[in-house]
Amino acid sequence: MSISEGRQLDLFATFLKTNGWVRYLRTLNWAEFAIHYNGPQYAQNKYDERLRNAYIKYQR
Repeated sequence: MSISEGRQLDLFATFLKTNGWVRYLRTLNWAEFAIHYNGPQYAQNKYDERLRNAYIKYQR
């Protein structure tokens, strides 16, 4: 991960695929992704809303 940002991104993508969480991103199921990645307290910090808002902002 310390070699480059690209390698870090590759590792993160592998982590998501290995855990089967890519499906939540593909279906834009932000709450389901957040509960798996951030844990059951994800709603406290509005991780699902933050992911959705970032997606909307950067999809253009």
